[in-house]
Amino acid sequence: MKHFFKTMLFVLAIGSMISCSSSDETDNERWDEDNEYASVRVSHEGTTVRLKQPGQLHQVISLKNKKHYDRLIVRGQLNGTDILTLRELSGTNVTGDSVKCFIDTLDLSKSMIVSGGDIYYTNNSSAFGRTSDNVIGPNMFYRCGFSKLVLPYGVVRIEESGLMNCYNLKEVEMSDNVTTFGISAFANCTKLEKLNLSKALSTIGAYCFTNTQSLKSLTLPESMSIIPEYAFTLSGLEVFDCGNGVTDIRVGAFSNCKELRSFTFGNKLAFINSRAFYNCTALRDIYANAMTPPEISENSFEGVQKETVIVHVNSYTIADAYNNNMLWGRFGTITYQ
Repeated sequence: MKHFFKTMLFVLAIGSMISCSSSDETDNERWDEDNEYASVRVSHEGTTVRLKQPGQLHQVISLKNKKHYDRLIVRGQLNGTDILTLRELSGTNVTGDSVKCFIDTLDLSKSMIVSGGDIYYTNNSSAFGRTSDNVIGPNMFYRCGFSKLVLPYGVVRIEESGLMNCYNLKEVEMSDNVTTFGISAFANCTKLEKLNLSKALSTIGAYCFTNTQSLKSLTLPESMSIIPEYAFTLSGLEVFDCGNGVTDIRVGAFSNCKELRSFTFGNKLAFINSRAFYNCTALRDIYANAMTPPEISENSFEGVQKETVIVHVNSYTIADAYNNNMLWGRFGTITYQ
C-alpha cells in the first residue's frame, strides 16, 4: 500500500512538472490573433508576425490601412511577395520610389528568405528583384527607411546594392554565416553607425561602403584578404584596422576619407595600390605589423601630409627596413615599440 501511494505521488509530481512546462510553452507562444495566414502578437518587444507559409504577409498587414511599428518582428519563410510588402512598409515601392515609412526596427532574425513569389524590385528597364534562398538579393532593401535591420540568421550574402541608399539606417545586425557583401551593398547609408561584421566575411565588393559618413570605426575579420577598389571612399571612418588577413588594398580604397586618423594593417599586407589613401588629410598614425614594408606606389598616399604621419612598427630592425625603403622612408617618423 505504501509503495502504491509513493508511486502515485511520483506520477502526480511528474504530471505537475509536465503541466507547468506545457503552460510555460503556451504562455511563450500566446498569440493575439491566429488565422489561416499567420499568428500575430503585440508585446513590449514589438509586433511579432509568424507566417504559416511564404507570400502571405500582405494578408496580415494591411497596406491600405498602415500603422506605425516601432519594432516589427517577422518569423517564417519570406519570398519576393513578402519582401515587396516589407519594402512598401519601409518607405519605398517596387520601383524604388519613396513612400512613407512605417517601421523603425525590422527584425528578421527568425525568418528565412526563400525563392519564389513576386518581383520585389524593378528599375523599369529590367526586372531583377527575385529572391534566392538565404540571400539579401540585389536592391532588396534599396532606399528603405528603417533605422535598424536584423538580418535572418541563415543569410550568407548581401548582393549588389542590397542596402544601398538606406538614408535612415543606423544599425545592422548579422550572424556569422554571412560571407559576402556585393558591390555598393551599403553605399550611401549616410547614418550607419553600428555594424557587427560576420567573422566569416571573406569578400566585399567595390564601393561597398562608399559615403557611409557616420561609420567611424571598423575592424575587419581575419577571413578578409582584399579591400577592393573604392570600398570605403568618402566614408567618415576615423579608426580602421585591417586585421591580420588582408594582403592587398586596391585602388582608391580609402580615398577622400578625410576623417581617417589611425590605420592599422596586419602582417600579411603586401600591396597598397594607387591612390588607396588619396586625400586622407587627417591621417596621423599608421600601425604597421608587416615585417616587410608593403609595396606602395608614388601616389598611394597622394594628398597626405607624410611629414606629419607616424609609422609605428614592432622592432628596431623593422623600423630600419621601413626607413630604408625609398617610399616608406618619406614618412615623417618611423618608430618602434
